[in-house]
Amino acid sequence: GGAIVNTASINGLVGNAAQPGYTATKHGVVGLTRHGALRWAQLGRLVFGAFDEKQGYRRIGGSLLHPKTQVMGGILEPQCADLMKAFFRRKRAL
Repeated sequence: GGAIVNTASINGLVGNAAQPGYTATKHGVVGLTRHGALRWAQLGRLVFGAFDEKQGYRRIGGSLLHPKTQVMGGILEPQCADLMKAFFRRKRAL
């Protein structure tokens, strides 16, 4: 086996208004590394409760996951959806 090692500064995790180009490239390095890790992590199964039509798995699709990963979504969906809606209502009220 082998390893790929990517390095980025703190600007790969937080913004720096004084250096937008540098910050963008560091975010790119971090994002590419995270994508590769998720894609090839070879998770046996991904289980989630409620679908998020705007930002969730259906929108992104399986392209982020290893081809052999089994996806089981919508487990207790009504209950999970209610919990998520209540959570975001509280967040918006702050």
